[in-house]
Amino acid sequence: MKWLIIFATAREAAVTIKMLVADKTSSNRYIFAGGEILICGMGLEMAGHSVSMAPTKGYHWLNIGVAGSVDPSLAVGECHSVGRVALLHNDNSGRFFASKEGPLLLDPHGEASLYSSPVPVYARPEVDVHGALVDMEGYAIACVAHERQVPLTMRKVVSDYCCQTSHADILSNIDWLSQRMAEEVVNMRLQGTTRQVFASSQGCSL
Repeated sequence: MKWLIIFATAREAAVTIKMLVADKTSSNRYIFAGGEILICGMGLEMAGHSVSMAPTKGYHWLNIGVAGSVDPSLAVGECHSVGRVALLHNDNSGRFFASKEGPLLLDPHGEASLYSSPVPVYARPEVDVHGALVDMEGYAIACVAHERQVPLTMRKVVSDYCCQTSHADILSNIDWLSQRMAEEVVNMRLQGTTRQVFASSQGCSL
């Protein structure tokens, strides 16, 4: 089993690329002993398009990256395994809330719920607080994994708290969080491939 490690941005992937001595093969792809690294880009649409062209047979996908936390008990720099992914919607008043569509189930042992938004979230969304995280790519990646029956593991490192200072907080923290993500990737590779879990739901809708 090979790894496909999926990051949203090159800055998130930077330290992992160095640690794994990965060689660049295209504008967003790197190869290393044991798999590939894909920079999928930011946002639901771009992430979905990128991973739709990614290798599947013989691969275990790992999506790792930063996420905002809705739960104030989660500290910046903590890494959490995602158990389910759902969509966020926003209305004209600027409120964000969970979609009525059912979530994608990734891992029954995952402690975090990830909500993916089509736009950056700079206000606390109206979702369950305990273990709730927010990103812009996870749901799209899980949808493709579900459709293609690719084993997927998703881990997110807390970068901010979904507030007005989130953009500045992410820029301030991203370099050391990139180091944190690289350590997590190396630990997972040393432990071997994780549980062969597949995204499942009644259907995906973006």
